Amino acid sequence: MAVILLTTSVALILSCIGFISYEIFTLHKNMARALSTRAEIIAANLPDELAARDQKNATEILNALQKDPRMVSACIYDRDGRIFARYPASAPDTLFPASPGQPGYQFGTAFLSAFCPVVKDGRTLGTVYLKSNLSALAERFPGYAALAAIIFASSLLAAYLLSKILGRQISQPVHALAETARVISEHRDYSVRATKHGNDELGLLTDTFNEMVTRIQEQNQVLLRFAAIVEFSNDAIVGKTLDGTITSWNPSAEKLFGCAAAEAIGKPVLTFIPPDRVHEETEILARIARGENIEHFETVRVRKDGKRIDVSETISPIKDSQGRIIGASKIARDIGERIHARQRLETSLKEITDLQAALDEHAIVAITDPQGKITFVNDKFCAISKYSREELLGQDHRLINSGYHPKEFIRDLWTTIKHGKVWHGEMKNRAKDGSFYWVDTTIVPFLTADGKSRQFVAIRADITQRKKVESEIKQLNAELEQRVAKRTAELEAANRELESFSYSVSHDLRAPLRAISGFAAIVLEDYGPQLPEAGRQYLERVRHGGQRMGELIDDLLAFSRLSRQPLERRQVDTARLVQEVLTELNPNADNRQIEIRAGELPSCQGDPALLKQVWVNLLSNAVKYTRGRQPAVVDIGCERKNGEDVYFVRDNGVGFDMQYAKKLFGVFQRLHRADEFEGTGVGLAIVQRIVHRHGGRVWAEAEPDRGATFYFTIEAENKLEGKKHDRK
Repeated sequence: MAVILLTTSVALILSCIGFISYEIFTLHKNMARALSTRAEIIAANLPDELAARDQKNATEILNALQKDPRMVSACIYDRDGRIFARYPASAPDTLFPASPGQPGYQFGTAFLSAFCPVVKDGRTLGTVYLKSNLSALAERFPGYAALAAIIFASSLLAAYLLSKILGRQISQPVHALAETARVISEHRDYSVRATKHGNDELGLLTDTFNEMVTRIQEQNQVLLRFAAIVEFSNDAIVGKTLDGTITSWNPSAEKLFGCAAAEAIGKPVLTFIPPDRVHEETEILARIARGENIEHFETVRVRKDGKRIDVSETISPIKDSQGRIIGASKIARDIGERIHARQRLETSLKEITDLQAALDEHAIVAITDPQGKITFVNDKFCAISKYSREELLGQDHRLINSGYHPKEFIRDLWTTIKHGKVWHGEMKNRAKDGSFYWVDTTIVPFLTADGKSRQFVAIRADITQRKKVESEIKQLNAELEQRVAKRTAELEAANRELESFSYSVSHDLRAPLRAISGFAAIVLEDYGPQLPEAGRQYLERVRHGGQRMGELIDDLLAFSRLSRQPLERRQVDTARLVQEVLTELNPNADNRQIEIRAGELPSCQGDPALLKQVWVNLLSNAVKYTRGRQPAVVDIGCERKNGEDVYFVRDNGVGFDMQYAKKLFGVFQRLHRADEFEGTGVGLAIVQRIVHRHGGRVWAEAEPDRGATFYFTIEAENKLEGKKHDRK
């Protein structure tokens, strides 16, 4: 029992000492905070008095301290360290320090003193000195001692009596209560509760203990929730003192300003304010000191890396338990994207305004309600309809109805836009003066959220002149069709005459030519030895001239037939076609050595028979004009240029002068003498006629004695059909 009593006594003494020590420590802190805050408040109200040397108002401010009996003395030092005002007013100088000390507070044996500088615009104008006694401590200490003594004596007596009466039954709950207190203290687990063993004083003590733990738990949960809110908030939350020193810095503040909490706490908040906005912080702190809230203040702040950011700040005062303002809490949110979105919206609105102005400049615009009543018209609508805006608003479009369009046309228009679809068409309207005008009209329905028509916007373009031109074109087309029909009849008659002429050439001219050639050959054969040399030469020339005349007639007939021969387009294997031509030409006959170099030749769409004639003429020319070359080289290939295949035949023959290139494709046009190279001068004309009928082009490049290259293209069938359609 003695051990229990001794242990209980020690525990009670230590508990009382701890309780009293904590209360004294807390009281010290509160007294110091209260005195410092009072000094800061007085200092905040003194800059103007010190600046104006208004000793009377300064003394009146200090005299307000007489309401607090604990205040022993107070004074205000000017910037030179001289006492400017004092409280009590009659107090001697010896009651005050000879010079102002460092800002802060200091406990003496029986007094508490505090110094606080008076600052304005960054300049120190003076210092406030306050001194109070420790009577509050002295007043409470006897109570603490008496309470501790009573608790100790009562507990000791109760422990003694109960230990004698109940023994173990009492010691066990006490031990349990002590163990519970130890577990809570060590593990900070405020969910633990002491077990109640009865309804006596020990049970009451247990209830009181558990109630105290419950309140501590509730306060701890509130603090944890608040800490979690601060920790996980998407907004930067910053705490600061009234002088602008940072005291707290959550993770979102770290992210927003790019600075860790350990680095930011203790720094002045001006670190994160651009130099051109320092004045804002001075105004904010002044308003906070007056107890004002600042909400949604949009400004610019600066990150640690120097980057400027747009933020919206909400700043609130922080008060102590006595309601005194001791700092400020700032919630900052990055609004850069919102500002950019606002700028984009302003830009879009300006663009819409500009588009509307441009539309008004160009188009005839009207807006009607769902019933068709006109609610808006622009100037161009008034100009073309010759009605004033006042005459049009509130009316419907029957006012300008020309009566030209049938009822079905109008019904289809309304059905379309009533179903939320855009209608487009051409309309003939009547102006106020009775004249008519045409407009190309687009009507766009604007719908409500439930899909009903809200209004209709009609955008029109004046096409009166176009309609007039179209009417004239129709009339011209009718006249043109008559002329074309007449011209077609004339061409058909000419073609019939040409066919008749071709028949005459084919039959009537061939017989005399064959007679001339035949009789010349007979005379040479039967009477040649009897004729003089000159006579034989003349007859030989007559015979060759007749043969050449026959060849010219054949080529001329072939050339004329090209215009009448139908074009049968199909897929043509160009490489195979060229190989067939080379086989038929047999260029290496007559003991000639010709190197034929054929490259890749893509297929094309065309008439195989006509395209074969193109290759025959070009390749036979290449073989003919390389006569005498050692070695003779002919290149056949295709190049892709500007999206089309360009076929070519190149030789190293005699070539020609490009200044005569225009004559190449004319009928009976030759650039070389007949005694040098045989031919009638129709072959290239045939090539050109065939290529043109295929929608292609043909041209040549050459130099004298350095060969020539002939190029041609065959247009794809889809492009050719497109051109025909365009011409129609």
